[in-house]
Amino acid sequence: ISNCDPFLGGAKFNEPNHYDPFWFCQPPPNWENIGCIPAGDIRAEVAPSVGLITNVHGDHLSTCSVTLVGPDLVLTAGHCLSDPGGDGKLIARSASVTLDYQVLCDGTKPNAYAARFFKVIDVVSHSYFGSEDYSLLRLRVPPGGTGAVPGQMRHDLPGVGERIFGVHHPNGAVKKLSTPHSGFA
Repeated sequence: ISNCDPFLGGAKFNEPNHYDPFWFCQPPPNWENIGCIPAGDIRAEVAPSVGLITNVHGDHLSTCSVTLVGPDLVLTAGHCLSDPGGDGKLIARSASVTLDYQVLCDGTKPNAYAARFFKVIDVVSHSYFGSEDYSLLRLRVPPGGTGAVPGQMRHDLPGVGERIFGVHHPNGAVKKLSTPHSGFA
């Protein structure tokens, strides 16, 4: 639905007319291009470690957001790799990740944009049962690395009233920030 094109074939990313409402709490969706975030903002610092995974899922291509959590490890939702075998390995065989699928604030393609893809080579850990919904995946990474610093993971839950934000690829769109940069949730 969302015009997923990580190669950015045109000069500008065309926002889709419709995003699947299943993926946001209430219409309209409350996000903006990550390129609108001012330099030095913590959200701009975190954004390079967020990417898009794409894989064959039955008779179609599927996408989800991932976060780089180690030099060659990404974390995503377990349902993104749900398959009849239940361990994610069947779906993961077709999966690749890109960390640089984003545009400038006005939707135009950055100069010298070239999507880099990293092949998923292993499902390190996977669960999509009950309240557990995660997959930890190993990527084939060249000697120079991914070009992104892994995201720092916390070991506790957000506190009551703590400000939060999300960086993601909703419905396979370019990298977005939720909520827009003027505030936090």
